[in-house]
Amino acid sequence: MITGCGSGQGRSASLLFAREGARIVGCDLDSTAADETARLVNDGGGRMVALAPVNCSDEAEVKSWIDFGVDTFGDFDILYNNASGCRFAPIEEMTRQEWDYTLANELTLVFLAVKHAVPVFRRRGGGVVLNTASTQGLRAGAPGTFAHSATKAGVIALTESMAVELASCNVRVNAVSPGLTKTPSLLPQIEEWGGEDRVRMRSLNHRLGQPADVANAAIFLCSDEAAHITGANLVVDGGAVIAPGAGRPSASPQVYAFH
Repeated sequence: MITGCGSGQGRSASLLFAREGARIVGCDLDSTAADETARLVNDGGGRMVALAPVNCSDEAEVKSWIDFGVDTFGDFDILYNNASGCRFAPIEEMTRQEWDYTLANELTLVFLAVKHAVPVFRRRGGGVVLNTASTQGLRAGAPGTFAHSATKAGVIALTESMAVELASCNVRVNAVSPGLTKTPSLLPQIEEWGGEDRVRMRSLNHRLGQPADVANAAIFLCSDEAAHITGANLVVDGGAVIAPGAGRPSASPQVYAFH
């Protein structure tokens, strides 16, 4: 079960999970984009259905999507809370509506999906939840992004609490925290911050994250290879969060300059 399957990280994850043999049930607000992801998966030999439009901050719509997935393929093993949406504005200018929108579409939607997935996991005797957080949940971002930072920090805390609460159900709960990733929704911001060539210098490996980078981390955390990992937050950012703006250090052992 993958939310926000229509583009970016959600589409990349759908394709990768399908190649590994998973049957995919996606959802998205954009029906055309969700259908295109399903077509790409099915044309590639996988099996995927998508329900759209689905507003993941609406409890009734989330429950309908969960029921749709069970009706289509039976009980599921994995819930990947990938969908996210936020508003940016300075503190004094952000409206209550924009604040509430960000909380609903970055934090509340995680709670709603997990709430309605737990009965399925109980029937199956276990499962995996993966939540999408962000490096901005670990440190402050640019001015105007405070609501996004707050909700993503909330996702990390929620992940840890859910891991504790659902351990008795044999459910593992982890988070993945992407840094700047080249997705359609982030392209305008990347240009605003100076373009891809400038932004990629913030990471230690001098490149911008790709949706496949996050999808690869996601499939590991959802796999049996990660059976002893729960309550964790895996950062996927090329090292940017540990040395923001430093770029790659010099290879010379005599010179510890950053450029």
